Amino acid sequence: MSVKKRLIGASLLAVAVTALLVYRFPGEDESDQTALRVSGTIEVTEARLSFKIPGHLAERAFDEGESIAPGQMVARLDNRDQLLAVEAAETELALARAVVAELEAGSRPEEITMAQAELELARAAAESAEIRLRQSEADFRRHKALVTEGGVSRQAFEDYRARYQTARQNREEAGARVKVAAARLDLRRAGTRSEQID
Repeated sequence: MSVKKRLIGASLLAVAVTALLVYRFPGEDESDQTALRVSGTIEVTEARLSFKIPGHLAERAFDEGESIAPGQMVARLDNRDQLLAVEAAETELALARAVVAELEAGSRPEEITMAQAELELARAAAESAEIRLRQSEADFRRHKALVTEGGVSRQAFEDYRARYQTARQNREEAGARVKVAAARLDLRRAGTRSEQID
């Protein structure tokens, strides 16, 4: 075969390929140089969802490949925790309402009587503590004089000193209990303040 025939064959082949390409892929509009037209399917393999509250997924509202419109429910969370929280809040509300009702009702006569009895008991205990203090003070002074004369041991004297100090502390505590009981009685008699209810 001659070189001339080969060149003619190659030229014909090039023209045929060019014609095929032009026919198969027609030219784009020259004004839209950036447009790219392709067809195909984009497949999402992973999607991250976020919820306003934490929880376990109870239901998925669509299957793989289905289209989802904006605003459409995608999933439903298990709401058992939220139902328990609502129930607990309702219980707390009922308790608060009961406390308010009790505060609005004020002190019952029985509560005032009980507070008076507590005050009387505290006063009796304070009187008893005062008597024990006087007795232990007298014992302490007597043994103090005896220890300097050698009539009692130093250990016996220290025992009486400790008893005296304990009796003095007991009298102070009894006096404080009287004040607390008196204040409690005053509160019961006064009833509830409006600030406690609000």
